[in-house]
Amino acid sequence: MRADDGLLCRVVEMAVQGEESAMDQLVALFSRDLWTFFVHHRYNLADAEDLYQETWAKILSHLRHLKDPTRFRSWAFSIAINNLRGLFRKQRPSDSEWLEDLVSLEPSPEQVTENRQAHHAMILAMGDLSERDRTILILDCVSGVPQQEIADLMDENLNTVKTIVRRAKLKLAKALMESGHVS
Repeated sequence: MRADDGLLCRVVEMAVQGEESAMDQLVALFSRDLWTFFVHHRYNLADAEDLYQETWAKILSHLRHLKDPTRFRSWAFSIAINNLRGLFRKQRPSDSEWLEDLVSLEPSPEQVTENRQAHHAMILAMGDLSERDRTILILDCVSGVPQQEIADLMDENLNTVKTIVRRAKLKLAKALMESGHVS
């Protein structure tokens, strides 16, 4: 669940002014969004944790430079994306690492048994997307960043972002249909 944008903006304004309690509130409000972004984007949890910590360190140390608190979400995700790109340049993990870590996130053995094939089909389809398309899809569908902000963040045209999201969703739906998990 995303943080309320109005509350997030007020907390960011206080944090920019240096209020320590606001920094703690900011972490509480936005940590789930940031963690979800990395978990959905990375192949293993150790990388996701490293990226998460590194991104928070940069966000908090550079927060005073944020000019428009209403743009915090896209600003923070731009830091996250840059950290992710840096890791992608260093390494390209195998699909099996990603599958093992994500399958281990399933909450119960019964759900693992019921959803494993659908989950694998979805993960494989996500893995077939380019880094750019996967990032755009996660920002849109998981993190709830407005498409115009995604376009600005990714230096893309708004219509291109809309097309990428639509095509990625269709690709994922097709993969699920082909695996027999959606009719």
